[in-house]
Amino acid sequence: MRPTLRNRANRNWMTHSQANQQFLGLADFCNFLDKWFCQYQKQTPPFTALEIGSHMGEGLQMLASTHLFNKIHVIEPFKGEEAFNTDFKWTWEEVRQEWELNTRHFRDIIKLHEAFSYEVVDKFFDSSINLVYIDGDHSYEAVKRDIELYLPKIRNRGILSGHDYHTAWPGVMKAVDEVVGTPDKVFQDSSWMKIIKTK
Repeated sequence: MRPTLRNRANRNWMTHSQANQQFLGLADFCNFLDKWFCQYQKQTPPFTALEIGSHMGEGLQMLASTHLFNKIHVIEPFKGEEAFNTDFKWTWEEVRQEWELNTRHFRDIIKLHEAFSYEVVDKFFDSSINLVYIDGDHSYEAVKRDIELYLPKIRNRGILSGHDYHTAWPGVMKAVDEVVGTPDKVFQDSSWMKIIKTK
């Protein structure tokens, strides 16, 4: 079976040493979300989430499975440069087919925006989203732009988060640290999160 980014991750691609930390780390992240919103904040689902960069939709599938969200906006252009596609010979058409397969049970809550993140930012009201997860272009410039564009969209005590806060991705680390400071927590798959207080 051909490798994917999370569910069948290839160890040569991963920057972590143990089993499939890509999957297990995101599972820990999802568990944290449930505790943060429902236990610590005493809030009642449903909530709204936004994912920037979905690729094959494996992480999206896990996020939707938490049943915390009644709407998950997904920004994914299904085009452009992607090292994983090149290394493992996936075409964007095949990636899109895999995305459709992985998200098939959650079509009622997923809203796909087939575009780049900077093209659709005006579609979202400020202070309207509980969770933003950034996993698109990993360059410093792109991550910084995504954080700055979508930070105002997060509700008070909502969560700004993303993937690959790791020394293998120095641009991600630099952008996060510069704009919002050191993450409040980094999970074993290198997902990071920052609680956003606007009041």
